[in-house]
This record gives sequence, C-alpha cells and structure tokens, in this order.
Amino acid sequence: MPDRVTLGGVALLCFPPSDRVFAALADRQLAQLPERTPATLQAALRQAYPRATVRERHALAAFHPDEAWYVYRDGRYGPHASEHRWWESPEAAWVVIDEFGAYVDANEPALALLDMSRAELLELRTGDLADPAVAELVPWIWDLAREAREIHSTSILRPRGSRPRIGVEYRLVVGIDGTGRSRSHLRPIPLADAEPSPEPRTSE
Repeated sequence: MPDRVTLGGVALLCFPPSDRVFAALADRQLAQLPERTPATLQAALRQAYPRATVRERHALAAFHPDEAWYVYRDGRYGPHASEHRWWESPEAAWVVIDEFGAYVDANEPALALLDMSRAELLELRTGDLADPAVAELVPWIWDLAREAREIHSTSILRPRGSRPRIGVEYRLVVGIDGTGRSRSHLRPIPLADAEPSPEPRTSE
C-alpha cells in the first residue's frame, strides 16, 4: 500500500511505498502551498524529484471520503520500486558517513560512480555533493533518517568540478556496526529520471 498523508481534507497516496522521504516531503510541501492543487504540488515536488507527477484519484476508485491525489515520485508507479535487493550485491557502490556528516570510507564502485578519488571524497561532507535543487533538504532528510534508521529514495548529485550531474537511487542505514556511522548504498538511475523535463508534465 502507498504511504497515505491527509492534510486539510486531501489524502496523498504516495508511490513508491518504500520512499518515506518522498511521502514526508509531499506532506511538507502541501502544508506550505498557498494554493493547494495537484498542479501546484507537482511543481513544488519537482524541485527535488523532477519526474514527480500528481493526479486526482478518480471517483470510482474512492475508498474514503477525503479528496485524494495520487503522488508518483517517478512519473508512474516505478521504475525504481523493484523488490530486487540490489544493495546486497558485492558490486554495489557504498559510502560511509560519520556522526558529524563527513565521508570516511567508500568502495571502488562508489568512487567510479562519483568519478572521484578516495582523497577527494574524504575531504567532503554530506550535502557537498547535492545538487543545489535538493541541497537545502539534506539536514531535513538526515532528521528523517535518524528517526526511521533506514530510508530509501532517489536524489540528484553534482560531483565537484566539471563532472556532470548524476541521478542516484540510495538506501541509507543509520547506526551501522553499533556506532554513529551510517552507510549509503548507491546506484545510478537514468538521467531522464534525474533531469527536469523542459515542460512540466500534466496529469495523465
């Protein structure tokens, strides 16, 4: 079942169900909107999730009295909602972050994904690689992660220098090995899922 958030008589049914960050952001953005419509919520969400799509639920699908909107992170249910536990693969990229937010370890697949040397990465802190469109959300995402202990979402990274922006799916686990450190597994997602569309796409 999707995450369900109800605010002001509007129920948000968020997909994929595993993404607590996306559902919490939809709740946050809806509360801040001066005009609450599917189009205004979609535009707000696309700052962090460029393919987010919001559509009104058809009356025939109603199962409770609230007005309801379907909120899709990836423009539809999927494509990154697979039950495949990709992070368990020995080849999966990962980085380790200490309790102060500094990168302290990474494997070779992660360095290759970020196109960085180990020395370059270990000079950075979380948020340093975030695209400006999502950088302001980093402290808030960490608050969610500490509360939930594990979050699974997507984001946009901009490695330093002339390196291009990359889309990633990540799974962040807080408190690994009984310490204050966290590990984030990463995998690339198609650029089409990370780059904003030239024109906002309306509900289908």
